[in-house]
Order: sequence, then C-alpha cells, then structure tokens
Amino acid sequence: MEARLYRKLNGKCVCQLCWRFCKIGEGESGFCNVRVVEKGRVYTLSYGKLSYLESRPIEIKPFFHFLPGSTSMTFSGYSCNLDCPWCQNWQISKSPPVGGKITPPEKVIGEAF
Repeated sequence: MEARLYRKLNGKCVCQLCWRFCKIGEGESGFCNVRVVEKGRVYTLSYGKLSYLESRPIEIKPFFHFLPGSTSMTFSGYSCNLDCPWCQNWQISKSPPVGGKITPPEKVIGEAF
C-alpha cells in the first residue's frame, strides 16, 4: 500500500511519519524497515499486518490496581523507530512483516469484546 505522509526532496523521499524524517532513496528502506521506496513512491510493508493479537491478564500491564483479574487486548505491529538496547521485542520490532494477511481495524475491535 502506498504510504502517506512523505514528500520528495532532491531525488529522495522524506518519510514524515515519525521524528526521524528518513531520507529514503530508490530501493531503500527507512530506519523502521517497513517504509520502502519503489518507482519514486513510498510504500508501507506493514499496513494491517499484526505481529500479535491476544488477550492478556491486566496484571502484566503497567497499571497499578486497575480492575484486578480482568484482561486487556494486546496487539502490535511490526517495526519501531527507536533503538533501545534493552528492548524485549527486538525480534518483531526490527524484522520485516511476515505473511500477507491483513487484519482490518474492525476485527481488532471485535476481538476485544
């Protein structure tokens, strides 16, 4: 899918999705590894692709005494624009999206209820 939030500058595309403003040349990807340039346009490789979608106990979340015994919906995508040395999710945050299945937002909402 063609990405939004980019502009062209001196033969490269400048991604404007995050604060890094990656200058991406033809055939290259941005820092996040999911924004690529093909034929002078920026495409996203991660739209609608989830790495996880599951219900998890609320106690593992960073909330203090919030609805003990309940669950919360956890979902995540691929990529990250940070580079934290202590990252617990580096396998999914620095790898390209897997598979071609697209999960629409309505399905995520439906799974939460």
